[in-house]
Amino acid sequence: MDRFFAVAFTDDRDKLLTVAFATDIGFALFENTMIPVQNVDNVTVGWAIIRGFSTALMHGVRTAAVGCGMSFIKKKKKLFCSGTFALLTLACIHHGIFNLLVQTDDCKYFGFFLPLMVYLPVIFRKYIYPRIKASKEKKDPA
Repeated sequence: MDRFFAVAFTDDRDKLLTVAFATDIGFALFENTMIPVQNVDNVTVGWAIIRGFSTALMHGVRTAAVGCGMSFIKKKKKLFCSGTFALLTLACIHHGIFNLLVQTDDCKYFGFFLPLMVYLPVIFRKYIYPRIKASKEKKDPA
């Protein structure tokens, strides 16, 4: 859906990120209602809450990254086909790793925290790093 929106309507990064994040969080909610319904005997409330949070975050981060990449490759016509393929491959690999980790007994909790480990550096780079940089520039105006 967000790929269609990127190709057909806009290459504005903010609009793409918003549409991408919202689309995949909605899909994550759907996916997380289907899994407990199908496996009602094996699911606890705690497991469902943790999986719901981590899946929504994983889908949101993954699709926001694809949306950001789509805004870049739409401007670069030579990169469009190969870039789209690379972005979708990256999304599939990230989703597959998450699913494999969550479904194992030994690494299930690592799988639950994988989206958070991807999300925190993005938040640091987007919000915290500019503040640190600005405060250093105020202290040392060269």
